[in-house]
Amino acid sequence: MAVVGVLIWAGSPVAKTRRCKRPTPETPGVRVSPCPPKFVRVAQLGEHLTFNQGAGSPSLPTDTNFILERNIIMLDTKRFRCFLGWLGMLLPLIVLALSIFYRHGLPDSISATYYLPTCITPFMIILGSSGIFLIFYDGYDKQDDVICTLAGIFALGICLFSCGTKDLIERWPELSSLVRVGTFQLTPAVSGILHNICAIGFFALLAYNSTFLFTKTSGNMTENKKKRNIIFRVCGIGMMVSFLAIVPISIFEWWGGVWLVETIALAFFGISWLTKADRYPWLFADKK
Repeated sequence: MAVVGVLIWAGSPVAKTRRCKRPTPETPGVRVSPCPPKFVRVAQLGEHLTFNQGAGSPSLPTDTNFILERNIIMLDTKRFRCFLGWLGMLLPLIVLALSIFYRHGLPDSISATYYLPTCITPFMIILGSSGIFLIFYDGYDKQDDVICTLAGIFALGICLFSCGTKDLIERWPELSSLVRVGTFQLTPAVSGILHNICAIGFFALLAYNSTFLFTKTSGNMTENKKKRNIIFRVCGIGMMVSFLAIVPISIFEWWGGVWLVETIALAFFGISWLTKADRYPWLFADKK
């Protein structure tokens, strides 16, 4: 618990603000990030990236001009977004492959693979690492920080609170109160409720992020930016529609249907973050 608390606090907007104490260089026409040691601190100027060294840094003489080659980024945020996108899309495919390979059959949902000994490890590692990365992700502004941090906390909650065991509760209700599941050893009913709350919050925040935050722009709205915004909005709406489809699927008890719509929702998530990571060059001609 202490470790989880430290990780959550360290990635919170308050902690991120406290880490950004180093003086930032200032050059007319150059956009500077509020936290220079972590991400891009300069904007592209012609063929190079330039800024003047701030007077408060003792490591280098003042008035020194730095020339950084184009596209060199400290702690590359583009690779970070790309990594998150691929993690989201690969999770359902990995647990499906393992479930079929070890003859468990098609899983009812991604979360249900928590109870399969061959799938719990990749499930916890991939989803847990995604949550930690979202918590430590530094967005463009405070709102972006808060949304990503909360989404990361919800992702960890999905790992910590396992989904309810429906078969156990329905077939042996007298035993369900004796069984304990998840990290905190809660009853299946309580753990399932907390798991669902975390899952709803996780997908809702990711959909909001894609629909309303990724579509922002600090400059002119270029044609390619408009195309990217269409992708972001389609992915955001697709995530929510896919996730809401779980309700009728659960009512009609379509086996494997929950896994399918969760896979579709995570595919939209992956496409959105890969687009934000500039993985599709034809959509970023305006950035050259």
